[in-house]
Amino acid sequence: ITYIIDPPATLSSMTIDGVPTVIPAGGVTIIYPTNQNINIAANIDPLYGFETWHADSVALVQATSSTTSFSATNNATITLHLYKRPTITYDVDPPGTATSININGNVVSVFPHSEVVLKEDLNTIIPIVDPSFVFSSWTSDSNTLLNGSAMINSFYGEYNDNILLTVAQLSTFI
Repeated sequence: ITYIIDPPATLSSMTIDGVPTVIPAGGVTIIYPTNQNINIAANIDPLYGFETWHADSVALVQATSSTTSFSATNNATITLHLYKRPTITYDVDPPGTATSININGNVVSVFPHSEVVLKEDLNTIIPIVDPSFVFSSWTSDSNTLLNGSAMINSFYGEYNDNILLTVAQLSTFI
């Protein structure tokens, strides 16, 4: 069985039958007795996310989980497919206010602020607006804001993105 990681230039590896195994760019080949059951798990570089497993001539028990197994019935190539995790950059307009953003329960007050996310994770954003200002809008240049123009919003980070929180100065009444 030949094991490959795609893309190869990551710090990812595999645990094959309990043994952590570094997979070089050309792959690793391991010979097994026929019909031996093999367990494999993905050890994923923090900048990448799990996409799927692919086997060209053996049946994987679960191709959509980061752990799977198969029976070594014949020669095969098993590929671990990964994706580069998107980077989300948050900012506030106008700059210099005492406005913060609660991002998935983590309050951020220094902008611009960037995070890498998983495509399948829901990201919730809640503005904590400077008392001299009011919420105006969220804008995203790549991902869809699920709650439209709502103040409390969320999105799946499928793409690199710039998310901008716009606030407006409170009008003074005399």
